[in-house]
Amino acid sequence: MIFHAFSDQPVLPVSHDKEIVKRVLLATGEVSHLAQLARSEIPPNGSTSPHVHRDMSEVFVVLQGVGEIFVDGKMVRVLQEGDCVVFEPGEEHVLRNPSREEGLRLLYFGTVPEKERQAIQKDELGSSDPTLAK
Repeated sequence: MIFHAFSDQPVLPVSHDKEIVKRVLLATGEVSHLAQLARSEIPPNGSTSPHVHRDMSEVFVVLQGVGEIFVDGKMVRVLQEGDCVVFEPGEEHVLRNPSREEGLRLLYFGTVPEKERQAIQKDELGSSDPTLAK
């Protein structure tokens, strides 16, 4: 069994957007094919930068707030609390919080083949996320 208390996890910046913070609940390598399980919050009027993961699928669940999804530069969907979205490898994506008052709280994880998971795990000890291709 693996257990991590949310309150015990440090607040860290998201690799591609330092103003967006996360708490990692499961680190890369703790569960097979899981790149990470984390909870993050996009501040009011904030968004991620456009980015692509070459070898990772990324899954988001909205815990609180309303969000907008952009794929390849086009707004494709509004997310509500409880909604789930999956970005496949190679899809350029952005998550935006249109609210002026409330943060957009998300639970997310990535899945990768074993060889990419090992590369991500090694890189988390050093520099940036190797699955990211801007």
